[in-house]
Amino acid sequence: MALGTKLGIIASSGVASFTNTYSLDFDGVDDYVDTGITTTGTNNVSISCWIKTTETFAYTQSRCAFGGYNNGSGANYTLGRLGSAFSSANDMKVRVFNTLGTTKLNDGNWHNIIYTYDYSTKEVKAYVDGNTTPEVTVTIAAWSSNYRIAIGWNGATSSYYFEGNVDECAVWYSILGTSDITAIYNSGVPTDLTDLSPVSWYRNGDDATWDGSNWTLVDQGSGGNNGTSANMTESDRVEDVPS
Repeated sequence: MALGTKLGIIASSGVASFTNTYSLDFDGVDDYVDTGITTTGTNNVSISCWIKTTETFAYTQSRCAFGGYNNGSGANYTLGRLGSAFSSANDMKVRVFNTLGTTKLNDGNWHNIIYTYDYSTKEVKAYVDGNTTPEVTVTIAAWSSNYRIAIGWNGATSSYYFEGNVDECAVWYSILGTSDITAIYNSGVPTDLTDLSPVSWYRNGDDATWDGSNWTLVDQGSGGNNGTSANMTESDRVEDVPS
């Protein structure tokens, strides 16, 4: 067990303010969290989350652990898309349109994935596990940034439901730099994102409340967009986190 995952880390103020005990377990059928976020369509966007899965699926299908469907261009332009190639259909990788990364993500281990979208250049990049060299860089002129952001789903398409654990989801209306990517990965242990000023940040179990029907995820960012689960149970909050 890594210090900071269960025991908490000491913030600069000297107060133990960050612990990570829980993630959410999604069934891949209809579980998701609605964040209430729809980007404006005129801004940069970066998203980050941690995922753990062993799911395999046909190369013709896709998944989305955290991100959003592009309202202007279609499901293939989902920011946060995960997929596989015909030649390696059992290997889930980051995917931007029809370009895939190199790291196998469905190996049962925790991975951090980050996507950035530059509104001016229409350039999308996908990063894995703190590597500051993107695994995918694609420029698509048709891309807009008007996304409905969800956890466990792309917010629109039934084939995009994610099966597995998702933790520590965050959104920025800016392009994360290399130092940010390194800080978020933190040698494989999630850390306090406050200093990176996310617009929205969901702890996915930590700081969540169950009302008998749904989980409410408190937005720890500046946006005040609390997330509400759909089709999930109280037992979907589990003590399984990156460490």
